[in-house]
Amino acid sequence: MRHFIFLFLFSCFLNSFSYAADPCLNIQQITCGQVVQFRSNGLGEFIYPNNLASFCSVGGSERGGQETIYSFIVPSSGTYQVNKLSGNNNYVDYYSKIKYNKINNPPCSNTGWFCFRGFRLDPGDEPLGAFNLNTGDTLMLLVNANSATTLVTQSFVITCAMVVCESIQSIACGDTAKFSAYGFGDPNFPNPLTTGLPRCVTRNSGQGGQETIYRFVVPATGAYQIINITSDIDYVGYYYKRNNTACSNTDWTCMASVVDPGTKLPPYNWNAGDTILILLNAESVTTPTNQSFKIVCSSAGTLLPLSLIDFQGIAKDKQVNLSWRTSQEQNTQNFIIERSSSQADFSPVGSISAANNSSTIKEYSFTDKEPLQGSAYYRLKMLDKDGKSTYSKVISVKLNKTTSFALYPNPVTSTATIMLQSQQSENIEVKVVSSDGKVLSTQKYNLVAGNNRISLDTKQLTTGIYAVFIAGKYTNEHMVFSKQ
Repeated sequence: MRHFIFLFLFSCFLNSFSYAADPCLNIQQITCGQVVQFRSNGLGEFIYPNNLASFCSVGGSERGGQETIYSFIVPSSGTYQVNKLSGNNNYVDYYSKIKYNKINNPPCSNTGWFCFRGFRLDPGDEPLGAFNLNTGDTLMLLVNANSATTLVTQSFVITCAMVVCESIQSIACGDTAKFSAYGFGDPNFPNPLTTGLPRCVTRNSGQGGQETIYRFVVPATGAYQIINITSDIDYVGYYYKRNNTACSNTDWTCMASVVDPGTKLPPYNWNAGDTILILLNAESVTTPTNQSFKIVCSSAGTLLPLSLIDFQGIAKDKQVNLSWRTSQEQNTQNFIIERSSSQADFSPVGSISAANNSSTIKEYSFTDKEPLQGSAYYRLKMLDKDGKSTYSKVISVKLNKTTSFALYPNPVTSTATIMLQSQQSENIEVKVVSSDGKVLSTQKYNLVAGNNRISLDTKQLTTGIYAVFIAGKYTNEHMVFSKQ
Protein backbone atom coordinates (compact mmCIF):
# COMPACT_ATOMS: atom_id res chain seq x y z
CA MET A 1 0.00 0.00 0.00
CA ARG A 2 2.81 2.42 0.90
CA HIS A 3 4.51 1.53 -2.36
CA PHE A 4 1.34 2.36 -4.33
CA ILE A 5 0.90 5.72 -2.59
CA PHE A 6 4.55 6.59 -3.21
CA LEU A 7 4.22 5.83 -6.94
CA PHE A 8 1.04 7.87 -7.18
CA LEU A 9 2.58 10.93 -5.48
CA PHE A 10 5.78 10.62 -7.49
CA SER A 11 3.75 10.48 -10.71
CA CYS A 12 1.87 13.63 -9.76
CA PHE A 13 5.19 15.33 -9.00
CA LEU A 14 6.58 14.43 -12.43
CA ASN A 15 3.42 15.56 -14.20
CA SER A 16 3.81 19.01 -12.69
CA PHE A 17 7.13 19.35 -14.61
CA SER A 18 6.18 17.47 -17.77
CA TYR A 19 6.61 19.01 -21.19
CA ALA A 20 3.61 20.27 -23.11
CA ALA A 21 1.97 18.03 -25.65
CA ASP A 22 3.44 17.82 -29.13
CA PRO A 23 1.66 20.61 -31.12
CA CYS A 24 1.57 18.32 -34.17
CA LEU A 25 -1.01 16.23 -32.32
CA ASN A 26 -3.48 19.11 -32.10
CA ILE A 27 -3.35 21.09 -35.36
CA GLN A 28 -6.12 23.65 -35.77
CA GLN A 29 -7.72 24.16 -39.18
CA ILE A 30 -8.33 27.81 -40.12
CA THR A 31 -9.72 29.66 -43.14
CA CYS A 32 -8.98 33.04 -44.68
CA GLY A 33 -10.82 35.88 -42.97
CA GLN A 34 -11.16 33.93 -39.73
CA VAL A 35 -9.93 35.76 -36.62
CA VAL A 36 -7.63 33.34 -34.82
CA GLN A 37 -7.04 33.65 -31.08
CA PHE A 38 -3.67 32.39 -29.84
CA ARG A 39 -3.18 31.75 -26.13
CA SER A 40 -0.19 30.47 -24.14
CA ASN A 41 0.16 30.07 -20.39
CA GLY A 42 3.11 27.84 -19.60
CA LEU A 43 6.04 25.89 -20.96
CA GLY A 44 6.06 24.81 -24.55
CA GLU A 45 7.33 21.65 -26.21
CA PHE A 46 11.12 21.48 -25.80
CA ILE A 47 11.83 20.55 -29.41
CA TYR A 48 9.67 23.19 -31.13
CA PRO A 49 10.92 24.81 -33.22
CA ASN A 50 14.28 23.07 -33.64
CA ASN A 51 17.51 25.06 -34.16
CA LEU A 52 15.63 28.31 -34.75
CA ALA A 53 15.36 29.77 -31.24
CA SER A 54 18.49 31.89 -31.67
CA PHE A 55 16.95 33.56 -34.74
CA CYS A 56 13.37 34.16 -33.66
CA SER A 57 13.43 34.13 -29.88
CA VAL A 58 14.15 37.29 -27.89
CA GLY A 59 15.19 35.45 -24.76
CA GLY A 60 17.52 33.09 -26.57
CA SER A 61 16.60 30.26 -24.21
CA GLU A 62 16.18 26.69 -25.39
CA ARG A 63 12.59 26.47 -24.30
CA GLY A 64 9.90 29.14 -24.54
CA GLY A 65 6.15 29.29 -24.09
CA GLN A 66 3.49 27.08 -25.54
CA GLU A 67 3.08 26.57 -29.28
CA THR A 68 0.08 26.10 -31.52
CA ILE A 69 0.13 24.90 -35.11
CA TYR A 70 -2.50 26.08 -37.58
CA SER A 71 -3.24 24.61 -41.00
CA PHE A 72 -4.63 26.66 -43.87
CA ILE A 73 -5.65 25.00 -47.16
CA VAL A 74 -5.42 27.47 -50.04
CA PRO A 75 -8.81 27.84 -51.81
CA SER A 76 -7.49 29.72 -54.88
CA SER A 77 -4.16 30.92 -56.20
CA GLY A 78 -3.00 34.36 -55.06
CA THR A 79 -1.13 36.32 -52.39
CA TYR A 80 -2.22 35.64 -48.81
CA GLN A 81 -1.22 37.95 -45.99
CA VAL A 82 -0.93 37.21 -42.27
CA ASN A 83 -1.96 40.22 -40.17
CA LYS A 84 -1.60 40.54 -36.40
CA LEU A 85 -4.75 42.14 -34.98
CA SER A 86 -4.14 42.44 -31.24
CA GLY A 87 -1.92 41.30 -28.40
CA ASN A 88 -1.15 41.81 -24.73
CA ASN A 89 2.39 43.22 -25.01
CA ASN A 90 4.19 39.89 -25.03
CA TYR A 91 6.56 38.53 -27.63
CA VAL A 92 5.31 35.91 -30.06
CA ASP A 93 7.21 34.29 -32.93
CA TYR A 94 5.56 33.23 -36.19
CA TYR A 95 6.95 30.32 -38.21
CA SER A 96 5.74 28.90 -41.50
CA LYS A 97 6.01 25.70 -43.50
CA ILE A 98 4.35 25.19 -46.89
CA LYS A 99 3.09 21.92 -48.31
CA TYR A 100 2.98 22.51 -52.04
CA ASN A 101 0.15 20.68 -53.73
CA LYS A 102 1.34 17.66 -55.75
CA ILE A 103 5.00 18.64 -55.21
CA ASN A 104 5.86 17.75 -51.65
CA ASN A 105 4.03 16.75 -48.51
CA PRO A 106 6.40 17.06 -45.54
CA PRO A 107 5.08 15.57 -42.30
CA CYS A 108 4.43 17.79 -39.31
CA SER A 109 7.64 17.79 -37.26
CA ASN A 110 9.98 20.09 -35.39
CA THR A 111 12.16 20.71 -38.48
CA GLY A 112 11.72 22.77 -41.63
CA TRP A 113 10.10 25.77 -39.97
CA PHE A 114 10.93 29.27 -41.21
CA CYS A 115 10.61 32.21 -38.83
CA PHE A 116 8.98 34.89 -40.97
CA ARG A 117 8.19 37.28 -38.13
CA GLY A 118 9.45 37.47 -34.57
CA PHE A 119 9.50 39.89 -31.66
CA ARG A 120 5.90 41.00 -32.26
CA LEU A 121 5.38 43.05 -29.09
CA ASP A 122 3.09 45.95 -29.98
CA PRO A 123 -0.61 45.29 -29.45
CA GLY A 124 -1.82 47.04 -32.62
CA ASP A 125 -2.67 45.84 -36.10
CA GLU A 126 0.39 44.97 -38.17
CA PRO A 127 1.13 42.96 -41.34
CA LEU A 128 3.44 40.05 -40.54
CA GLY A 129 4.12 38.41 -43.88
CA ALA A 130 2.73 37.42 -47.24
CA PHE A 131 2.81 34.16 -49.19
CA ASN A 132 2.22 33.45 -52.87
CA LEU A 133 0.24 30.22 -52.89
CA ASN A 134 -1.58 28.05 -55.39
CA THR A 135 -4.87 26.25 -55.12
CA GLY A 136 -4.54 23.16 -52.95
CA ASP A 137 -1.34 24.24 -51.16
CA THR A 138 -1.28 24.00 -47.37
CA LEU A 139 0.21 26.81 -45.31
CA MET A 140 1.29 25.61 -41.84
CA LEU A 141 1.72 28.31 -39.21
CA LEU A 142 3.47 27.66 -35.90
CA VAL A 143 2.85 30.42 -33.33
CA ASN A 144 5.25 30.27 -30.38
CA ALA A 145 5.05 32.41 -27.24
CA ASN A 146 8.38 33.61 -25.95
CA SER A 147 7.38 33.71 -22.30
CA ALA A 148 6.65 30.56 -20.29
CA THR A 149 5.77 32.39 -17.07
CA THR A 150 3.06 34.84 -18.12
CA LEU A 151 -0.20 34.66 -20.02
CA VAL A 152 0.41 35.48 -23.68
CA THR A 153 -2.41 36.30 -26.09
CA GLN A 154 -2.46 37.47 -29.67
CA SER A 155 -4.98 37.37 -32.47
CA PHE A 156 -4.26 37.23 -36.19
CA VAL A 157 -6.00 36.67 -39.49
CA ILE A 158 -5.07 35.36 -42.93
CA THR A 159 -6.53 37.79 -45.43
CA CYS A 160 -8.17 36.18 -48.42
CA ALA A 161 -6.18 36.54 -51.62
CA MET A 162 -6.87 39.66 -53.62
CA VAL A 163 -5.94 38.99 -57.23
CA VAL A 164 -4.77 42.38 -58.48
CA CYS A 165 -6.26 42.04 -61.96
CA GLU A 166 -9.63 40.95 -60.57
CA SER A 167 -10.14 44.05 -58.40
CA ILE A 168 -9.84 46.84 -60.96
CA GLN A 169 -11.53 50.16 -60.17
CA SER A 170 -13.01 52.27 -62.98
CA ILE A 171 -12.36 56.04 -63.02
CA ALA A 172 -13.28 58.91 -65.37
CA CYS A 173 -11.98 62.40 -66.15
CA GLY A 174 -11.79 64.55 -63.04
CA ASP A 175 -12.71 61.74 -60.63
CA THR A 176 -10.75 61.71 -57.37
CA ALA A 177 -9.31 58.20 -57.10
CA LYS A 178 -8.24 57.14 -53.61
CA PHE A 179 -5.40 54.68 -53.04
CA SER A 180 -4.87 52.97 -49.68
CA ALA A 181 -2.36 50.23 -48.90
CA TYR A 182 -1.18 48.52 -45.75
CA GLY A 183 0.89 45.38 -45.89
CA PHE A 184 2.52 43.19 -48.47
CA GLY A 185 1.60 43.26 -52.13
CA ASP A 186 1.95 40.77 -54.89
CA PRO A 187 5.71 40.58 -55.64
CA ASN A 188 4.89 39.84 -59.28
CA PHE A 189 3.38 43.32 -59.80
CA PRO A 190 4.90 45.00 -61.64
CA ASN A 191 7.34 42.47 -63.04
CA PRO A 192 10.24 42.90 -63.12
CA LEU A 193 10.77 45.67 -60.58
CA THR A 194 13.00 47.54 -63.02
CA THR A 195 10.30 47.80 -65.70
CA GLY A 196 10.16 51.33 -67.10
CA LEU A 197 12.06 54.06 -65.31
CA PRO A 198 14.52 53.33 -62.48
CA ARG A 199 12.93 56.03 -60.33
CA CYS A 200 9.90 53.79 -59.82
CA VAL A 201 12.07 51.35 -57.85
CA THR A 202 12.12 53.25 -54.59
CA ARG A 203 12.52 50.18 -52.42
CA ASN A 204 15.85 48.39 -52.29
CA SER A 205 14.72 44.92 -53.27
CA GLY A 206 12.17 42.23 -52.68
CA GLN A 207 8.47 42.45 -52.06
CA GLY A 208 6.84 45.84 -51.81
CA GLY A 209 3.48 47.11 -50.63
CA GLN A 210 0.01 46.48 -51.92
CA GLU A 211 -1.16 47.44 -55.41
CA THR A 212 -4.37 48.73 -56.94
CA ILE A 213 -5.25 48.92 -60.64
CA TYR A 214 -7.57 51.57 -62.09
CA ARG A 215 -9.26 51.45 -65.50
CA PHE A 216 -9.70 54.61 -67.58
CA VAL A 217 -11.53 54.58 -70.92
CA VAL A 218 -10.29 57.46 -73.09
CA PRO A 219 -13.30 59.61 -74.15
CA ALA A 220 -11.54 61.56 -76.94
CA THR A 221 -8.16 61.57 -78.61
CA GLY A 222 -5.88 64.04 -76.90
CA ALA A 223 -3.40 64.72 -74.10
CA TYR A 224 -4.12 63.45 -70.58
CA GLN A 225 -2.24 64.08 -67.35
CA ILE A 226 -2.35 62.46 -63.90
CA ILE A 227 -2.05 64.86 -60.97
CA ASN A 228 -1.51 63.77 -57.39
CA ILE A 229 -3.93 65.47 -55.00
CA THR A 230 -2.98 64.24 -51.53
CA SER A 231 -0.11 62.14 -50.21
CA ASP A 232 1.36 61.04 -46.91
CA ILE A 233 5.03 60.35 -46.20
CA ASP A 234 5.43 57.15 -48.23
CA TYR A 235 6.32 56.76 -51.91
CA VAL A 236 3.93 55.25 -54.44
CA GLY A 237 4.96 54.09 -57.90
CA TYR A 238 2.63 55.06 -60.76
CA TYR A 239 2.60 52.70 -63.78
CA TYR A 240 0.38 52.49 -66.85
CA LYS A 241 -0.25 50.36 -69.93
CA ARG A 242 -2.80 50.18 -72.70
CA ASN A 243 -5.15 47.29 -72.09
CA ASN A 244 -4.69 45.69 -75.50
CA THR A 245 -4.35 42.26 -73.88
CA ALA A 246 -5.54 40.66 -70.68
CA CYS A 247 -4.41 42.29 -67.44
CA SER A 248 -1.12 40.76 -66.30
CA ASN A 249 2.01 41.58 -64.33
CA THR A 250 4.10 42.47 -67.41
CA ASP A 251 4.54 45.40 -69.80
CA TRP A 252 3.93 48.16 -67.27
CA THR A 253 5.56 51.54 -67.92
CA CYS A 254 6.62 53.60 -64.92
CA MET A 255 5.40 57.20 -65.01
CA ALA A 256 6.85 58.39 -61.68
CA SER A 257 7.40 57.61 -58.02
CA VAL A 258 5.36 60.12 -56.04
CA VAL A 259 5.53 61.32 -52.44
CA ASP A 260 4.85 65.09 -52.68
CA PRO A 261 1.24 66.31 -52.84
CA GLY A 262 0.40 68.13 -56.05
CA THR A 263 2.96 66.25 -58.18
CA LYS A 264 2.13 66.43 -61.89
CA LEU A 265 3.06 63.37 -63.92
CA PRO A 266 4.15 63.68 -67.57
CA PRO A 267 1.21 64.12 -70.00
CA TYR A 268 0.42 61.31 -72.45
CA ASN A 269 -1.36 61.22 -75.81
CA TRP A 270 -4.13 58.61 -75.76
CA ASN A 271 -6.63 57.75 -78.47
CA ALA A 272 -10.41 57.72 -78.18
CA GLY A 273 -11.66 54.31 -77.10
CA ASP A 274 -8.34 53.18 -75.61
CA THR A 275 -8.54 51.47 -72.25
CA ILE A 276 -5.71 52.63 -70.02
CA LEU A 277 -4.76 50.63 -66.94
CA ILE A 278 -3.09 52.61 -64.16
CA LEU A 279 -1.30 50.67 -61.40
CA LEU A 280 -0.34 52.23 -58.08
CA ASN A 281 2.22 50.29 -56.02
CA ALA A 282 3.02 51.28 -52.42
CA GLU A 283 6.63 51.13 -51.29
CA SER A 284 6.00 50.56 -47.59
CA VAL A 285 4.69 47.31 -46.12
CA THR A 286 4.84 48.34 -42.46
CA THR A 287 2.94 51.64 -42.43
CA PRO A 288 -0.37 52.67 -43.99
CA THR A 289 0.01 54.47 -47.33
CA ASN A 290 -2.65 56.85 -48.62
CA GLN A 291 -2.70 58.95 -51.78
CA SER A 292 -5.32 60.38 -54.10
CA PHE A 293 -5.08 61.47 -57.72
CA LYS A 294 -7.14 62.52 -60.71
CA ILE A 295 -6.83 62.45 -64.50
CA VAL A 296 -7.00 65.92 -66.05
CA CYS A 297 -8.65 65.84 -69.45
CA SER A 298 -8.61 69.55 -70.31
CA SER A 299 -6.27 68.88 -73.23
CA ALA A 300 -8.53 66.23 -74.75
CA GLY A 301 -8.83 66.85 -78.46
CA THR A 302 -5.37 68.45 -78.63
CA LEU A 303 -2.41 66.15 -79.09
CA LEU A 304 0.92 67.10 -77.60
CA PRO A 305 3.69 66.77 -80.19
CA LEU A 306 6.09 65.59 -77.50
CA SER A 307 6.05 64.54 -73.85
CA LEU A 308 9.41 65.13 -72.14
CA ILE A 309 9.93 62.88 -69.12
CA ASP A 310 13.16 64.37 -67.80
CA PHE A 311 16.26 66.35 -68.76
CA GLN A 312 19.51 66.19 -66.82
CA GLY A 313 23.22 66.93 -67.16
CA ILE A 314 26.47 65.91 -65.48
CA ALA A 315 30.03 67.23 -65.75
CA LYS A 316 32.67 64.55 -66.38
CA ASP A 317 36.20 64.55 -67.81
CA LYS A 318 36.08 68.27 -68.71
CA GLN A 319 32.87 67.71 -70.69
CA VAL A 320 29.14 68.06 -69.97
CA ASN A 321 26.98 65.02 -70.74
CA LEU A 322 23.30 65.82 -71.28
CA SER A 323 20.53 63.21 -71.44
CA TRP A 324 16.75 63.30 -71.75
CA ARG A 325 13.82 60.96 -72.32
CA THR A 326 10.47 61.26 -74.02
CA SER A 327 7.40 59.11 -73.43
CA GLN A 328 5.83 59.85 -76.81
CA GLU A 329 6.47 61.95 -79.90
CA GLN A 330 4.28 63.05 -82.76
CA ASN A 331 5.62 64.78 -85.87
CA THR A 332 8.81 65.76 -84.03
CA GLN A 333 11.85 66.91 -86.03
CA ASN A 334 14.83 67.64 -83.79
CA PHE A 335 16.15 68.89 -80.46
CA ILE A 336 18.33 72.00 -80.37
CA ILE A 337 20.59 72.13 -77.31
CA GLU A 338 21.02 75.70 -76.06
CA ARG A 339 23.51 77.03 -73.49
CA SER A 340 23.85 80.20 -71.44
CA SER A 341 26.21 81.59 -68.84
CA SER A 342 23.52 83.62 -67.05
CA GLN A 343 20.11 82.10 -67.94
CA ALA A 344 19.43 85.24 -70.00
CA ASP A 345 21.04 84.80 -73.41
CA PHE A 346 20.93 81.24 -74.79
CA SER A 347 22.78 80.17 -77.90
CA PRO A 348 22.73 76.79 -79.70
CA VAL A 349 25.61 74.35 -79.14
CA GLY A 350 24.25 71.30 -80.96
CA SER A 351 21.30 69.46 -82.46
CA ILE A 352 19.90 65.91 -82.26
CA SER A 353 17.31 64.39 -84.59
CA ALA A 354 14.01 63.38 -82.98
CA ALA A 355 12.09 60.13 -83.48
CA ASN A 356 9.30 61.73 -85.56
CA ASN A 357 6.52 59.48 -84.22
CA SER A 358 6.81 57.22 -81.19
CA SER A 359 4.59 55.91 -78.39
CA THR A 360 7.41 54.29 -76.40
CA ILE A 361 10.12 55.72 -74.18
CA LYS A 362 13.00 57.20 -76.23
CA GLU A 363 16.38 58.12 -74.79
CA TYR A 364 18.65 60.88 -76.15
CA SER A 365 22.09 62.20 -75.23
CA PHE A 366 24.45 65.01 -76.23
CA THR A 367 27.99 65.84 -75.12
CA ASP A 368 29.15 69.43 -74.86
CA LYS A 369 32.85 68.91 -75.57
CA GLU A 370 33.77 72.59 -75.10
CA PRO A 371 31.69 73.62 -72.07
CA LEU A 372 31.82 76.82 -70.10
CA GLN A 373 33.91 76.82 -66.98
CA GLY A 374 32.06 77.13 -63.70
CA SER A 375 28.25 77.09 -63.86
CA ALA A 376 26.49 76.85 -67.23
CA TYR A 377 22.78 76.61 -68.04
CA TYR A 378 21.19 74.35 -70.63
CA ARG A 379 17.75 73.95 -72.16
CA LEU A 380 16.20 72.03 -75.06
CA LYS A 381 14.38 73.70 -77.91
CA MET A 382 12.04 71.02 -79.29
CA LEU A 383 10.93 71.51 -82.88
CA ASP A 384 8.23 69.70 -84.82
CA LYS A 385 7.86 69.41 -88.59
CA ASP A 386 5.24 72.16 -88.65
CA GLY A 387 7.79 74.69 -87.43
CA LYS A 388 6.35 74.90 -83.91
CA SER A 389 8.68 74.79 -80.93
CA THR A 390 8.58 74.36 -77.17
CA TYR A 391 11.28 74.66 -74.53
CA SER A 392 12.31 72.34 -71.71
CA LYS A 393 13.11 73.44 -68.21
CA VAL A 394 16.53 75.04 -67.64
CA ILE A 395 19.14 72.93 -65.85
CA SER A 396 22.46 74.00 -64.33
CA VAL A 397 25.73 72.08 -64.66
CA LYS A 398 28.92 73.13 -62.88
CA LEU A 399 32.34 72.31 -64.34
CA ASN A 400 35.56 72.69 -62.40
CA LYS A 401 37.10 76.02 -63.22
CA THR A 402 40.20 76.49 -65.36
CA THR A 403 40.34 80.21 -64.55
CA SER A 404 41.19 82.24 -61.47
CA PHE A 405 39.02 85.30 -60.85
CA ALA A 406 39.25 88.22 -58.42
CA LEU A 407 37.80 91.75 -58.15
CA TYR A 408 39.20 94.55 -55.94
CA PRO A 409 38.64 96.76 -54.14
CA ASN A 410 35.22 95.69 -52.93
CA PRO A 411 33.37 97.97 -52.07
CA VAL A 412 34.28 100.09 -55.12
CA THR A 413 34.45 103.88 -55.17
CA SER A 414 35.38 104.68 -58.79
CA THR A 415 37.38 101.98 -60.62
CA ALA A 416 37.59 98.24 -59.90
CA THR A 417 40.30 95.90 -61.11
CA ILE A 418 39.48 92.41 -62.36
CA MET A 419 42.29 89.86 -62.22
CA LEU A 420 41.63 86.86 -64.45
CA GLN A 421 43.96 83.94 -65.02
CA SER A 422 43.04 81.76 -68.00
CA GLN A 423 44.49 78.60 -69.48
CA GLN A 424 43.67 79.58 -73.07
CA SER A 425 43.12 82.64 -75.26
CA GLU A 426 39.53 83.65 -76.06
CA ASN A 427 37.13 86.54 -76.53
CA ILE A 428 34.96 87.41 -73.53
CA GLU A 429 32.16 89.80 -72.58
CA VAL A 430 32.06 91.63 -69.26
CA LYS A 431 28.60 92.75 -68.16
CA VAL A 432 27.58 94.84 -65.17
CA VAL A 433 24.06 94.01 -63.97
CA SER A 434 21.94 95.84 -61.40
CA SER A 435 20.21 94.13 -58.49
CA ASP A 436 16.93 94.07 -60.45
CA GLY A 437 18.55 92.22 -63.39
CA LYS A 438 19.06 95.16 -65.77
CA VAL A 439 22.24 95.07 -67.89
CA LEU A 440 23.96 98.45 -67.36
CA SER A 441 27.12 98.01 -69.45
CA THR A 442 28.79 95.49 -71.76
CA GLN A 443 32.47 95.41 -72.69
CA LYS A 444 34.43 93.00 -74.87
CA TYR A 445 37.98 91.85 -74.21
CA ASN A 446 40.54 89.50 -75.69
CA LEU A 447 41.92 87.17 -73.03
CA VAL A 448 45.40 85.74 -73.36
CA ALA A 449 46.63 82.50 -71.85
CA GLY A 450 47.97 83.47 -68.45
CA ASN A 451 47.27 86.53 -66.31
CA ASN A 452 44.83 89.21 -67.47
CA ARG A 453 44.08 92.60 -65.87
CA ILE A 454 40.80 94.38 -66.71
CA SER A 455 39.74 97.82 -65.46
CA LEU A 456 36.07 98.29 -64.66
CA ASP A 457 34.82 101.90 -64.58
CA THR A 458 32.03 102.32 -61.99
CA LYS A 459 31.88 106.14 -61.80
CA GLN A 460 28.42 106.26 -63.41
CA LEU A 461 26.97 103.76 -60.91
CA THR A 462 24.95 104.96 -57.94
CA THR A 463 25.46 103.55 -54.47
CA GLY A 464 24.15 100.00 -54.29
CA ILE A 465 24.72 96.32 -55.01
CA TYR A 466 25.74 95.07 -58.47
CA ALA A 467 27.07 91.95 -60.16
CA VAL A 468 29.69 91.51 -62.85
CA PHE A 469 29.37 88.61 -65.31
CA ILE A 470 32.27 87.38 -67.44
CA ALA A 471 31.38 84.95 -70.24
CA GLY A 472 33.30 83.38 -73.07
CA LYS A 473 33.66 80.04 -74.79
CA TYR A 474 35.66 78.61 -71.89
CA THR A 475 35.00 81.16 -69.16
CA ASN A 476 31.92 81.68 -67.03
CA GLU A 477 32.42 83.79 -63.91
CA HIS A 478 30.42 86.25 -61.84
CA MET A 479 30.83 88.18 -58.61
CA VAL A 480 28.73 90.55 -56.52
CA PHE A 481 30.22 93.91 -55.53
CA SER A 482 28.99 97.08 -53.86
CA LYS A 483 29.44 100.71 -54.99
CA GLN A 484 29.99 103.45 -52.44
